[in-house]
Amino acid sequence: MLDEELATITLYPDALDTLHRARRSGLPIAVASNLALPYAAPLKALLGDLVDVWHFSFDAGAIKPDRAFYAGLMARLECEAGDLLMVGDTWRDDIVGAVEAGLQARWVDREGRASHARRFIAARGLTVGGLGDTYPDSRRAAEMTELEKTRSYLDWDLAHVQQRQWGLEAARLLHAVTDAPESDKAAAEQALSDHYDTRGQSLEITRAAYIREVMVRIEARNRI
Repeated sequence: MLDEELATITLYPDALDTLHRARRSGLPIAVASNLALPYAAPLKALLGDLVDVWHFSFDAGAIKPDRAFYAGLMARLECEAGDLLMVGDTWRDDIVGAVEAGLQARWVDREGRASHARRFIAARGLTVGGLGDTYPDSRRAAEMTELEKTRSYLDWDLAHVQQRQWGLEAARLLHAVTDAPESDKAAAEQALSDHYDTRGQSLEITRAAYIREVMVRIEARNRI
């Protein structure tokens, strides 16, 4: 039965075109998956030399959404968390896990069923248009400092950055309301309501806050 299943593995129609476009723009590409060992060979046969790094849970010693899984991925790519964009279709493993590890993330919601909170970081497919040309051209990135890259990214798509962060926080607060004991439920619901009131905040204020956060991180790292 396993052999029959492995023989049926195929790519989504939009996968190859998206990977070819990413390759032409100079982006390193990694497959980061919780797949079991038998599934690796068919996937490698389908994607071939379009992938620079294969990072599977069976040889990484960790599984998504564990931070150790993403730490291993960053080590293999020799990059910082903020330089990585995780694209996946599993909310908890691919999106929440990646963001908590410091990565950028985009959720592939092929059926278009994302909740109001999640739709800000959702794409219907892997077409470059569907992903909103998710990351700037990386060819100049190697020559930029971390702060310059942050400013470039924010200037390139500040609205998306703000909406993604807002959506993730909304999703977290929704979970908090669901999980809260009865004595704390009113406070959790108020926190969620207060968060929804922030949707109209100034993007320029958000930009300044992001830049300050990066500057604090760089300063702390330089003191070590």
